[in-house]
Amino acid sequence: MAAGSSRTGGRGPEGRENRFRAHGRQAVRARAVVTYAPGGWRQEVAVENIGLGGAGLVVDAAQFSPGDSLTISFPGTGSAGALVLAARVVWIAPPTSTSPRRAVGVAFEHANPDAAYALYQMLLAYDPSA
Repeated sequence: MAAGSSRTGGRGPEGRENRFRAHGRQAVRARAVVTYAPGGWRQEVAVENIGLGGAGLVVDAAQFSPGDSLTISFPGTGSAGALVLAARVVWIAPPTSTSPRRAVGVAFEHANPDAAYALYQMLLAYDPSA
C-alpha cells in the first residue's frame, strides 16, 4: 500500500477512522469537477484523497444526499482527455459553524475497464513511490 494511504475511512465521534475500505486511498491535492445532473449542480471541488474505490472531496455546498449519483471529471494531462467517472455519494460531513464547505465521500461505479485502468494510471502519477 502506498505511503499515506489507508484501508479505513470516515471519522467516528472521537476522530478515529472507522470504515473499512477494500482499496486504500492516498492523500492528494487535486481538483475535479463534480456534476449532479438531477439538481443542475456543477462545481469545481478539492480532492483530498483518492483510490480505486472512491475519493474524499470538499465541496462548497452539498446539494445532494447519500446514495445520489454524480459524475466526477478529472482534468486530462498531456494528450489524454479528461477522466470522467460515475460515483455514488456515500457520506456527507455535517456543516460546521466556521465554514460552509463540507467533506463528501464518494464510491466510484466503474462502468468499463478502460475507465478503471485510466484511474489506475492517474493514481500511479500521484504516487511518488511508484
